[in-house]
Amino acid sequence: MYDHLLFDADGTLLDFLSSEQSAIENFLLSHHIPITSEVVASYSRINNDAWLEFEKGLITLDQLKVKRFERFNRLLEIDENPEESAHTYENLLSQRGAIYDDVIETLTLLQAQGYKMSIITNGITHVQKGRLADSGIEHYFATVIISEDIGVNKPDKEYFTIAQRIITSHGYRCERPLIIGDSPTSDLLGGYNSGIDTCYLNRFNKKVDSSIPYTYEINSLYELAPLLENID
Repeated sequence: MYDHLLFDADGTLLDFLSSEQSAIENFLLSHHIPITSEVVASYSRINNDAWLEFEKGLITLDQLKVKRFERFNRLLEIDENPEESAHTYENLLSQRGAIYDDVIETLTLLQAQGYKMSIITNGITHVQKGRLADSGIEHYFATVIISEDIGVNKPDKEYFTIAQRIITSHGYRCERPLIIGDSPTSDLLGGYNSGIDTCYLNRFNKKVDSSIPYTYEINSLYELAPLLENID
């Protein structure tokens, strides 16, 4: 039996695409720019590319915050300092903590079964804390470990070493954890590098890079508790 469940936040518990769309639409409204699906998709693409650069260590988190708006503002010809745009957007994003339909039932069941759980997330501290507070799920978790707080991000092996140390320092066991996440390049690769079992939450049936191993695969969090019941 696993002694601690390490849940990724965005794409696993939090519906980031919904939160992102709401924030970017409000950002566009504040700049009197018409909202279209193409514009929203453009930001999402720019943001995803920036996060991948961050995960690969090509840019820092502070650079990520600004670069995505350097690119987005340039694309839409927005005449505003990218740092100011980033600040506005982050405040909007921090207010929206949408969750998936399978989250509450799953967390409630796992908690009742005695599992200890923590959140492991790459992200901006005040944004993630605001979204988790809005989501109403914080009380399920022993700890919340945010990359900006500890100065290292997934998939770096050090992230998971620090995460386990923090969890242990709070009085919880974390000798045999299981990572549950939706990102092959962050959660699965990080777990593999760290020698931690991983459960790939493949909500949208994506084709996975076969070079990144993982232990289990599910398509919904509803499948997690039954999976754990069959594991010694």
